Order: sequence, then C-alpha cells, then structure tokens
Amino acid sequence: MPFQGRAEMLVKEIAGSYSNVVGLPLALTVALLEAVVMAAKCPLCGKPADTGFKPFCSKRCADLDLNQWFKGGYAIPGPPVDPAIPSNPRKVTGRGLAGALDRAKTFA
Repeated sequence: MPFQGRAEMLVKEIAGSYSNVVGLPLALTVALLEAVVMAAKCPLCGKPADTGFKPFCSKRCADLDLNQWFKGGYAIPGPPVDPAIPSNPRKVTGRGLAGALDRAKTFA
C-alpha cells in the first residue's frame, strides 16, 4: 500500500470487499443504476416512472405534485406564532410625527 500521508497512521485496517474499497467496475455500476431507475415508481400513484417526467409517471402526476407545493401541502410546521410579535415590523407604526415619518418611508 503506498504512503497516504499522515492520515495513514489513523487507519488500522480496511475491511470489506475490493469493490467497496476501490469502487465498482463501471459496467456493474451502470447495471445497478439502471436497475434502480427501472424499479422507480411514481410517488403519487405507484405506476412505473417515465423518464420524461422523473420521478413521476406522467405530466398529470407531476402537475398534481407541483400544485401540492403551491398550496403549501409540503410545508413543515414551525413553532406557534406569538400574536404579540408582528410578522412584518415595517407595518407597525406609531402615532404622531414619528408614525407619520415611518408611514412616509414605506411609500418612498
């Protein structure tokens, strides 16, 4: 084994097959990837995926998924919002001259 620098001191042994350590031969890698692609199913309806609409089977399923994104169906809920904290601090203005100046800045 050729010298690999100082990190070589940290490795006691390399366990596993030759292909795990060095990498799979290109033909085997391509065959495994093709098997995964062929086994891919549409996440919405379960039909085989079409290469033109990956990972979906059709334009319809792709559009249904996009609509779900637009509606916020995939949003991850966050912590509860405190109603005392404004969501947009620029909208909160005071009264009097300071408030009038703040309102004028928003229209500038």
